[in-house]
Amino acid sequence: MTRTTSEKLLIELKNILHEKVYRGGLEPIPSEKAMLATLWYLAKGETIISVADRFNISLSSAHSIINNVVSAMNKLLKKYIVWPSHNFSKQVGIQM
Repeated sequence: MTRTTSEKLLIELKNILHEKVYRGGLEPIPSEKAMLATLWYLAKGETIISVADRFNISLSSAHSIINNVVSAMNKLLKKYIVWPSHNFSKQVGIQM
């Protein structure tokens, strides 16, 4: 994934994932780190434990952000993934 693509994805995800306001205690995990940890998890097929260790976050935080980011990505599916229609097949000369 290019830097430009990841920046566009981050903007889209920030519109869905609302960053928590810091109110003391541990600081919330930034959206960029959450997205990168999730992409790493999805791309590498590693365990959540190894992702938590790699990104220096707790196991429960890793589990939570991965679930949240994947849910947000699911909301973007219809916008970016479009199955070809029958008309598209005719336009490009594919026999069905």
